[in-house]
Amino acid sequence: MRIKGKGGWSICFIRLLIFLFIFPGYLFSLTFVILGKVSEEKGSENFKKIIEEIRILKPDFIIQLGDLLSGQRRDSLMIIKEWQEILRLLKKTDTKIYFVPGENEISSEISEKIYLSLIGKTYYSFSFANAYFVILNISQQRSLAELPAAMIDWLEKDLAAHKKYKWKFVFFHFPLWRYEYEKKKLKDSYFHQIFKKYKVNYVFSGHEQFSAYLFYDSIHYFQVGPSDKNDDFPHYFLVKVNNEEVNICLIKPGSIFPKEKVLLEKLISPKKFKKEGIKLSSFLLEEEKEGDTIFLYLYNPSLVKIKGSFFWEYNPNYSFDSDKGNFLLESKGEGRCHFLVKIKILTKSIPYQNFISILIVTAKKIAGCLFCQ
Repeated sequence: MRIKGKGGWSICFIRLLIFLFIFPGYLFSLTFVILGKVSEEKGSENFKKIIEEIRILKPDFIIQLGDLLSGQRRDSLMIIKEWQEILRLLKKTDTKIYFVPGENEISSEISEKIYLSLIGKTYYSFSFANAYFVILNISQQRSLAELPAAMIDWLEKDLAAHKKYKWKFVFFHFPLWRYEYEKKKLKDSYFHQIFKKYKVNYVFSGHEQFSAYLFYDSIHYFQVGPSDKNDDFPHYFLVKVNNEEVNICLIKPGSIFPKEKVLLEKLISPKKFKKEGIKLSSFLLEEEKEGDTIFLYLYNPSLVKIKGSFFWEYNPNYSFDSDKGNFLLESKGEGRCHFLVKIKILTKSIPYQNFISILIVTAKKIAGCLFCQ
């Protein structure tokens, strides 16, 4: 039956609203970043790149898998100071962060109290549309037998209470799943059985110096290596989720750029500069003079800065007091360089004026092809 008129469209719209109210996760898109452990060089170039790239990517949130701190045995003031430093750096991402405690964050009663005070719960869960996320505290336990019964009991009850979510992710620090797999015990481990029973799709852990991936018994297991200093190459994970699929990729720091990188004004600036911004003063060497001064006038006609360098190519019978240099010009900025040119040898085989004309033409040509960055 066809619905005609405005009333028909109103009915369709109301039905759509009811559908979306009952199934809010049917149409959704989610992007988040996963960071592995961070080396003690938190001011490293790679870490700075990661911070800046997250600002560009604008994910919905970040999940960090522990070992943010150095792990050295320190008093409470030193621990708090290091936390303040790393939180200040991460704040520059302008993105919400969910923390997974690692062995360097919880290594004593004092460090655990500080963690609870500054960060919050050591294990918890949250949802985003049709995706559910579980954070576990496996910061000290290196085997399944060591895991506290209270947390495992909470995990089962929490997963059982949230079966409706299509995508389920679990995060913890030590890669116990890999340890069990290498012992050929993963399939029968109660950890894997819990994940399988409640249809967990993805499991992420950290701690190690390298990343690894295993698709096992319908579950995707990931070990995430250091983000800024890795045995393979520094990288972080970008995860995109919608109602139909989950896409995961590794990104090497230094591979993400803002749109301004290809700003048209920047692209045309060097060409415009070569045409309008380079002038050479006239000069003439006479037989009775040892040398003369050439002036190179630079002008930046564009709306962006121009950074570059220049050099001269000239006949070996001449010498320059300086034959290369660098420059940086602000928008509409001007600059001037001067060069003292001297004649070395005057041969009878080539007329004197020919040397001069060769020098002038070559100098203009090279100057007109400045290497602008």
